[in-house]
Amino acid sequence: MREPEGDEFPYVMHRKMGDLELYAVYGAEFHSECFFRCHGFIELWNPWDGTSERIVAHKITPEGTFVKLPLGRDEIQLIVFHRDQETNPSLDDDPGVKSVRSTESGRQVADIRLDGKWTFELLPTMNNRFGDFRLPPTEGCIGAEARRFRFAWEQDGGDVAIPWSRPECDDSDWPLVTYGYGPFFWKLGPLPDRIDTDVLEANLSGLQSIAEGDAVRIGNDENVWETYEFSMRFGIEEDPGHQGFHGLKGEITDDFIALGRKRFTWTGTEYEAEETGRLAYLWSSFHCDRDMTITLLLGGMGPSRIWLNGRLIEPEAGQWPVVAGVNRLLLRYDAVGRGHVVVALPEAISESCEPLPLAMSWYNKPGLLPYDIFPERDDPAGWYRFTAPPALEAMEVTAHGEIKAWVDGNEWPILSATIREDGATVYRLASDSSCLESSAVAIRVVYDKSAYAGAALPEPIRLECGRGLLALGDWSDIDGLMCYSGGGIYRKGVNWSLPENPVDCRVLLDLGDVASSAEIRVNGGIAGTLTAPPWRKDISRWLRRGDNEIEIRVYNTLANHYVTIPTRYRGDLTSGLLGPVRLDIWAAETT
Repeated sequence: MREPEGDEFPYVMHRKMGDLELYAVYGAEFHSECFFRCHGFIELWNPWDGTSERIVAHKITPEGTFVKLPLGRDEIQLIVFHRDQETNPSLDDDPGVKSVRSTESGRQVADIRLDGKWTFELLPTMNNRFGDFRLPPTEGCIGAEARRFRFAWEQDGGDVAIPWSRPECDDSDWPLVTYGYGPFFWKLGPLPDRIDTDVLEANLSGLQSIAEGDAVRIGNDENVWETYEFSMRFGIEEDPGHQGFHGLKGEITDDFIALGRKRFTWTGTEYEAEETGRLAYLWSSFHCDRDMTITLLLGGMGPSRIWLNGRLIEPEAGQWPVVAGVNRLLLRYDAVGRGHVVVALPEAISESCEPLPLAMSWYNKPGLLPYDIFPERDDPAGWYRFTAPPALEAMEVTAHGEIKAWVDGNEWPILSATIREDGATVYRLASDSSCLESSAVAIRVVYDKSAYAGAALPEPIRLECGRGLLALGDWSDIDGLMCYSGGGIYRKGVNWSLPENPVDCRVLLDLGDVASSAEIRVNGGIAGTLTAPPWRKDISRWLRRGDNEIEIRVYNTLANHYVTIPTRYRGDLTSGLLGPVRLDIWAAETT
């Protein structure tokens, strides 16, 4: 084998099995010369389909056999010597003998580009009946879902030139939100540690409402209120808590308030002071249906001061009276770190409920009063937009509020609406006609509680799709497939005129690029499985005269599913048959 260069170094494993000498070679270049200290009949074994192909020795010496390796450096090469069979002739002895893997030997006479759209359908593989991919367990496989959306408040829209339900609406500047995550506080800061806070806090504690863009002037600086978002189930997005080296171990921290600059450590997260300072304020409200008393559940890094309905209270002082209607809460923090402040009825402290796996203990706990950052808004509504996979046929939308949905500008009827125990409604929508290609989906939600933006959609939007059309490329660019981990089936018809003597012609299918594996079928027969470049396969034996169907089953990785899993572990989202795809036709050399 040639001398390795730089950091490259081929890996070799050797096993004896009876009269067989088995070598596994990985990391060696195509057609690089490798010396094996054995003799015998040589084969290349394919671990994917159980087939084998003859390899002809390049040179044979009394010490062993030289072989030009038939595969590339990204493929594992199982080279097998049969010691009890006749030794191969070497190429030096018979220059006319070629390795069977030299499919590119001879003369390339043509190539056919398989451009345009391919027939496409999804092949879900994540069977969740044991809760392997999502808790709690669910029946069937997890298919295409919309989990992230471009979002806008209806009140911010005003008169728009193009209705938001139309596919041509430009939503490129809309912020991206994730299902389950929404704004529950307004945040001011961080502010300089040494400022006069007496006048500032007199104003802040009396605030009745805050709107997007509202600012507070401190000296010469305008400090804008920003929304502070998290999920009542998964906590802080991208920071669900200590994970160790093998994930969360099923536990998410209850501390949903984190202040400071985030820095990841090996197994957790630390929050450090920002350059502007440590001082920060959080403002929100909660609603009571009558005059009552409440308690504040505090943990972790607590606020240094708390104002309830404009009155400064002691953070650790038990129960406090509140009024029917809107009550307002202001928290001051002088440090960085993590903690939580939960508004609860006194009896909620002793009440217990079965916790949902992989969720904060506050999730769906009875007796907690939810935060509301918009106590003054009447019938607030929000819009969500995303692209769906080809041939969208039906949707299941779980929402805290009433919805309407449009697909490519056409309103879809609601077939059923079922209310869950948590008050969210599960809507099923479908249409008699579906678009063969990817479609633009718009959903309007009129909120019925204080869960806004992504928090109004506590579950992913399930997308049921049939057989449609898809161009080659990264399918994760489609919103409804960005978080899809599974398979996709690409099909293309090819009319092939075989030569008079098919033995004189070889056809090599070149897939271009694939993420992350490809199973090739031609006319229903499995031609092979590829898991690494070069993404090429000789399909001559499966072709027939006339019409042929080429089918490529591509499977991506779990990186896409992990986009919204509460973990810090991420991966490359690129998925699908990337191409370009072509058929290379080679004529055998003649002597």
